[in-house]
Amino acid sequence: MAMMDPAASPTSWRCSGERRGCQEPTWKTAEPYSSTLGPQVAALGSAVGVDLFPWQRAVMDDWMAVTEDYRYVHRRCGLAVPRQNGKTALVECRILAGVVAMGETILYTAHDYSTVTKLFDRLKEFFGERANDPDARHPELNALVRSVRKGTGKEAIFFKNGSAVYLSTRTKSAKRGYTVDVVIYDEAQALTDEHQKAIASTATTSRRPQFIFLGTPPGPEYPNSTFADMRAKARAGEATEALSWSEWSADEVGDVSDRERWWRLNPTMGYLIDESTILDLRNMFKEDLSFAQECLGYWLPSGSAVERVIPEAAWEAARREPPEPEPADVECLAVKFPPDGSAGAVAAAVRRADGSVFAEIPGDWAVFDATAGIPEVASWLAARGRTAAQIVVDGKAHSVDMADRLRTARVPGPCIVEPAPGDVAAACSMLVAGIAEGAVSHGGQPGLDAAVARAEKRPIGSAGGFGYRCEGDPAAEAVCEALALAAWAARTTKRNPRRKARVG
Repeated sequence: MAMMDPAASPTSWRCSGERRGCQEPTWKTAEPYSSTLGPQVAALGSAVGVDLFPWQRAVMDDWMAVTEDYRYVHRRCGLAVPRQNGKTALVECRILAGVVAMGETILYTAHDYSTVTKLFDRLKEFFGERANDPDARHPELNALVRSVRKGTGKEAIFFKNGSAVYLSTRTKSAKRGYTVDVVIYDEAQALTDEHQKAIASTATTSRRPQFIFLGTPPGPEYPNSTFADMRAKARAGEATEALSWSEWSADEVGDVSDRERWWRLNPTMGYLIDESTILDLRNMFKEDLSFAQECLGYWLPSGSAVERVIPEAAWEAARREPPEPEPADVECLAVKFPPDGSAGAVAAAVRRADGSVFAEIPGDWAVFDATAGIPEVASWLAARGRTAAQIVVDGKAHSVDMADRLRTARVPGPCIVEPAPGDVAAACSMLVAGIAEGAVSHGGQPGLDAAVARAEKRPIGSAGGFGYRCEGDPAAEAVCEALALAAWAARTTKRNPRRKARVG
């Protein structure tokens, strides 16, 4: 196993008179190999307009290293690089090569649904919107397509050579029941053992399996990250057989305004991003630690954790199996948009006959892309408008549009609730109390667990009210507040459309 010392090889990162980010990782480990398909993969990418930079080509060489019988030298591949540095281009090239040239079935998974949809849209740019698509940008690739499946949460492309690419968010039962050759874990910082167990079994019978992990250093909200554990073992020289790992990482938070560090730790600077890009990100983050993690690749020492607004012990104690529906149930729904308007989240809650509340996030719409998903989510909510007691809609970015769509769909006026800031604060504090007191339970969904683990208090007003803040992850904030609003509605509403009105 060859390893590169972080302090070794101070390679210049000026190229052809123009400054470039450093192409050498700060730390790397890989098995020795003599043959790789990396150059062929890079050439295929270039043919469709995806040109890999030197650092990306080196990573791809490691991923595609093969033995004499064309099995992968590295069955596990890890890449940790700061955000906006081009991980997606590597994913695109790996999928292209896998399905076009190698006949592989590939499963791509990500933590957020918006990430899944962005990659699916990108793949459709390569392969077309459907088989025999006259408008396909690359007719030679479209000719390989058998069908394109576009159902929400079921996105996939199938090819005439028998290969396929499936795209999915991660759940406890993600994609069990069929076999793939390659699993790509994007946003791997949020990957847990539970997720991995549900997914890894899909490739156990492949003749040539490979698991690729890509992400940024996990924040304190992910104390059980498989990605962090994988890295820790690799750096300790443990569990390194058939492993390649490359990272660009800072060894301390340090001076986050030092632009020399920006150039050393962001390999795509000078190619796709420049100092202004990093400066914009610097101004986005309130805390140096968050910026150091996202943009300088800083890894937290083991054992770090956020001050959770909902304690872990209380959250775990509130875990229940989803209850069977009963006639006396009062159902409420909530949709929340974060301030940046990038995504939305839906949650549901049911008040039982004994007054207890069970809350969850629906699998299809836990998190959705606000740009493309609003019409479908509005339709989904409207279909439940006759039986739901309340549908709470909150978030300045798109809440007016969503509420108007529900009214247009003839959802009864009393059903639609647009909460004031004080209502949001009340909902968030009631959720904390309800979980602690046992009045509110949940189903232990991994995506919900991960969001709640990140949630800290966000002040609302000057009277001590609060919402939820998940540093650097507005979608997680939306999930938490949607859950709080749905539970709040279920606990406080007096409306029940399922109850027959009394006459006389």
